[in-house]
Amino acid sequence: LAFGHLLPFLQLSKSLASRGHRVSFLSTPCNLQRLPRIPPSMSHLITLVELPFPSADTRLPHGAEATSDIQPADNHHLKAAFDTLEALFSAFLNSTTPPPNWVIHDFTAHWMLRVAAPRGLPCAYLSVFQPSAMAFWGPLAKLIGDVPGTGCLQKRPTDFMVSPPWTASVRNASAVAYRLHEAQGIFQRKEKSSGVSDAQRMGITLESVQVVLVCTCPEVNSDWLQLLCKLYGKPIQLRSHLE
Repeated sequence: LAFGHLLPFLQLSKSLASRGHRVSFLSTPCNLQRLPRIPPSMSHLITLVELPFPSADTRLPHGAEATSDIQPADNHHLKAAFDTLEALFSAFLNSTTPPPNWVIHDFTAHWMLRVAAPRGLPCAYLSVFQPSAMAFWGPLAKLIGDVPGTGCLQKRPTDFMVSPPWTASVRNASAVAYRLHEAQGIFQRKEKSSGVSDAQRMGITLESVQVVLVCTCPEVNSDWLQLLCKLYGKPIQLRSHLE
């Protein structure tokens, strides 16, 4: 839904293809059209698959399929439209041959477990966020227990301006916090259309996947990576290991 997310997925797809893996890259038609061209040497290994948004009652401008197409206040409509792609993705899995070995997806697809589990498909979450930012939001129980409509766990904007207690084991953790205008922006987000906050999407996704892929430097962020392993209770792998 955002090109800051789509492009890292495309880069990973190219890296996998360069090692001989076949990749199906799924997104909406307009988003696929705006991606950089696949290098000819990889075009036989990367297939772009269109999953169209519903044609009616999305409350989105015509052709709006990414966050860059809309105002921030309309993001909840975009996520509600994205959630309708669950059935199309399920149909893709039923029809594609050979069947995929893995699903690598973003946090917005909180419904992926319902689609992948019956088929025995393992899933990985590719994060575009720094480990420190991920750890700031806390353990899975806090994420999943987020209240729809608030988009946050803390009760007041000022709660975001201090490091949370679970980061105490990390050196210089106090440097990771929101500024006041950033915290206020979080509280202004609404999830009226989808009914699922970003925190809940993240928590459900993290709980359901087999592995979390992050892009970072272990020499710099080793403490944060160790904390993520404790918070999530599952392997945290560097994206570079797949490249």
